[in-house]
Amino acid sequence: MIELIKRNKLFYLLTGLFWLACIVVLLTADKGTPLLFINRYHDTLLDYFFVAMTYFGDGLFSAVFLIGILLLVNIRKAIVVTITFLSLVLVIQALKFTFLEPRPFIYFQETQGVYYIPWLEIHKFNSFPSGHTAQAFCFALCVCFYAEKKYTVFLFLLAAFTGLSRMYLLQHFPVDVFVGSLVAVAWTTLIFPLLENRESFLRRAAFNQSLVSLLKK
Repeated sequence: MIELIKRNKLFYLLTGLFWLACIVVLLTADKGTPLLFINRYHDTLLDYFFVAMTYFGDGLFSAVFLIGILLLVNIRKAIVVTITFLSLVLVIQALKFTFLEPRPFIYFQETQGVYYIPWLEIHKFNSFPSGHTAQAFCFALCVCFYAEKKYTVFLFLLAAFTGLSRMYLLQHFPVDVFVGSLVAVAWTTLIFPLLENRESFLRRAAFNQSLVSLLKK
């Protein structure tokens, strides 16, 4: 695990700075103020941008991407990322249904002038932690483990903007985004090397190819 962190230290460094920014916000502002600040800068272009960004943390996007890896790239990598991803989803859902925190829509019910994107479904409950943010950081980190280092900053930005999108869209509070990313990175760092261990059954030669290649044999 330590070696994995060393090889991907840039992603962890950038994520650490992201967490530091979150902590500063959490220590200097109340729960709703950062969202109201962001909410003042809504415009149509940003609406579409952040709606698009939030789908990076959506399960459907991940499923399509993982099927592509399975079919065209490598069976082992697809299985490793899928198990890591699905196990994280279970952890996040367990936390959501343990805390049952209301979302910003409920928090701001008595607040005037709050803007919601008219065509976007706004959720009301199970705010803590942010599932989209957690899934985005998990997915970005897993891909970072396999991909060339030149993609590290891009992968981090995808995850970070997904977290920001959850606040811009008034789906989550800063604490939800912070804890979602924290749990995701910790869980992925723990589970991924266990699955990629040299003694793992996934190290069989049959898994070290794409499904398409395997079926052609």
